[in-house]
Amino acid sequence: MHYKHLTFEQRYHIELGKRRALTGEVIARQIGVHPSTVSREYRLGGDPDGYYCAARADERAKARHARSAANHPTKPAALWALVGDWIAKGHSPEQAAGRLSQVGVALRVSVPAIYAYVRRDERACGDLHRQLRRARKRALWRSSTGGMPRDRPSIRHRPKIVQKRQQSGHWEADTMRGKISEPRCVLLAVERKSGYTRVAVLSQPTADLTAEALSQSLSPFKVRSITFDNGTEFARYAKACKALGAKAYFADPGRPEQRGTCENTIGLMRQYLPKHTSLQKLTHAKLQWTEDQLNHRPRKRLGYLTPHEVLFKLKPIPIALRT
Repeated sequence: MHYKHLTFEQRYHIELGKRRALTGEVIARQIGVHPSTVSREYRLGGDPDGYYCAARADERAKARHARSAANHPTKPAALWALVGDWIAKGHSPEQAAGRLSQVGVALRVSVPAIYAYVRRDERACGDLHRQLRRARKRALWRSSTGGMPRDRPSIRHRPKIVQKRQQSGHWEADTMRGKISEPRCVLLAVERKSGYTRVAVLSQPTADLTAEALSQSLSPFKVRSITFDNGTEFARYAKACKALGAKAYFADPGRPEQRGTCENTIGLMRQYLPKHTSLQKLTHAKLQWTEDQLNHRPRKRLGYLTPHEVLFKLKPIPIALRT
């Protein structure tokens, strides 16, 4: 894709049009550009007080052009090969950057640039990152999850209206463990628009128990879709979705941020059920109390309304202060 920068003559016509109080669309038609180009030029080239001068705007554009990384010369491949060879021999990025001048190499490269080179090599499945003294272990996500249907629907096919939280009835589901040695866990389902949460205890996270508990937990509510993670406890997702009349979507493996609503709710729930807490003695009353705490907790993104008020379209109860 090719872009053309504004010329000084076009900037002069922008200044002239602004003096005549013409709209951005009219000016854009006169100089043959998109209206957004004129708006962006006002923002980048205009003075802080809102005045636009073509000469000053042109100077600012030239300064931005000089600073742009796209206009800096790229380092030759031979330089990166030399740096990579030094890193492979155990040199640190700082040592490699400082060594260049000592061996008569006129080109310079910064330490952050070398780290960026190592990261690029790592993404290409290289091993340079392993030679660093503080090497990062590469995250190895499973390419498949045993027991999960291969044709499960991807979150990439989920409608945009779900992502924008414009419609109620779209849920996310996940499980939360207590002690690692205990099979008992908590099943959470969170409504994306309101943050309303339903919780249930599973004696063990089997696919059948999870599907049954999810169906019972969400049966009183409108359920348009459910977004799951790739845990094998959701292998019978089709059974639960059929009972609820909902569509299913699965997040990509290793991408918990795609289910941010559920992940955030788990973080809130850890206030009441910290990590490594035994769930063997978790009573129904305590679980219901925890659910109520989450659903009646004001949320900033909801304008400090509670999930309960938003989901059921209720107004906050006024409180009269004693004077």
